[in-house]
Amino acid sequence: LRFNLAFMEQDQGDIYSAKNSYIKLIKEFNNFNSKLNLYNIFIKEKNYHKSLELVNDILNTNKNLLNVWIDKAYLNYKIKEYNLSKDICHSVLKKQKNNIQALNLIGLCFFKEKNYKDSIHYLLEGLKINGKDISILNSLGEIYFELRNLKESKKYYSKALEINPNSHRSLNNLAGFYLETNNSERALELYKKALKIFPSEPTILENISKAYFSLNESLIAKELTKKALKIRSSASGKKMMSYIYFKDQKFTEAWKYFD
Repeated sequence: LRFNLAFMEQDQGDIYSAKNSYIKLIKEFNNFNSKLNLYNIFIKEKNYHKSLELVNDILNTNKNLLNVWIDKAYLNYKIKEYNLSKDICHSVLKKQKNNIQALNLIGLCFFKEKNYKDSIHYLLEGLKINGKDISILNSLGEIYFELRNLKESKKYYSKALEINPNSHRSLNNLAGFYLETNNSERALELYKKALKIFPSEPTILENISKAYFSLNESLIAKELTKKALKIRSSASGKKMMSYIYFKDQKFTEAWKYFD
């Protein structure tokens, strides 16, 4: 009954209550499904270390859960343990050679290590398995943008959005492309579409703020950045606030956020 209640709380967006219920279930009954649900909540909250603790506990109980191994690889990728993430993915590929998530993560790890050749190789291998995989298309778009191959970058971002026009990630990525290539109006249009799909997502709010800032709409940019920081404190949000105050010549406030 308590698990069903926690599941409903989570489904209705009462994450605080859901987490407390799952934690009680784990403490009192070592409930396996509560661990699964709780570590996924922690991933969404970007609390990667807590999520990883639960994932390790789950895998100590059952080592045959490939999807949990993939999540462990993802978590290690997020905390910059790239070699460990790649090792896990290679182990997964030995059991399931067409695992696109594993290929994508290996590609992303190589990308973070600035090994662009190997990164592109693994991502293209994933694309051979499924040419419509949005995650891989977005990853390729990001890599080619980093390499300043803007034509290829736009091609992959646009293809991802074409496959799923309602993907907030694809909208956010393509908007970022336009923002970085000095087309702030088009960027703002796409960011607003992304926000309609995923309201109050702090990353998108920060990005909209950047677009308004580039259009000299500092007041709107400030309000949006404040809103994003209330939802989730982030270095990028604070950096944006420092730029806004710097532009307003409020140097004490600018330094506080930058520091």
